[in-house]
Amino acid sequence: MVTGSLRVVFTLCLLASLLGAGGWLWQRERLRETVLYTLRQERDAAWQALAEQRQTQQVFHTLDQTVEHEKEQQCGESEKGRQQVRQRLSRVNCIREPVPGPVADRVRRDARLLTVETRLGTTPSAQTVHALKVEITELRGDLKETRASLQAVTHQLELLVEKALYRSDG
Repeated sequence: MVTGSLRVVFTLCLLASLLGAGGWLWQRERLRETVLYTLRQERDAAWQALAEQRQTQQVFHTLDQTVEHEKEQQCGESEKGRQQVRQRLSRVNCIREPVPGPVADRVRRDARLLTVETRLGTTPSAQTVHALKVEITELRGDLKETRASLQAVTHQLELLVEKALYRSDG
């Protein structure tokens, strides 16, 4: 009778231990799943931030191209205007008469001044260029931060997957 009671007590203790271990394993698995879910969310958020930063860079690139295109277009229009004036003046008889030196010098100086003023009018100010440089520098820093975070999250995710695969094989 004592031996039978010991067996029952031993069996109950063994069952309690197995249930406790099973509960502990279940809790660990839940914790692992929670951590994995959190890491995936962080990874997705990092990818989203990276995509937004790339879009911002594309906007800056497009703005830069637009400014360059506008400058080229204005220079082309200025040259067309000069050609039209030359054609009209070529029809007038006085064009063939020599222009006095001081007058010609003043006309050349005024033309150069007008060209410089036109070019300066289309260039961005020093403040604008500085603001763009600061913004681009900040974006580069943000990109480096995002890349580092993404690499860390990816590494942790790979370790978790490797650990899960190791457990399933072992």
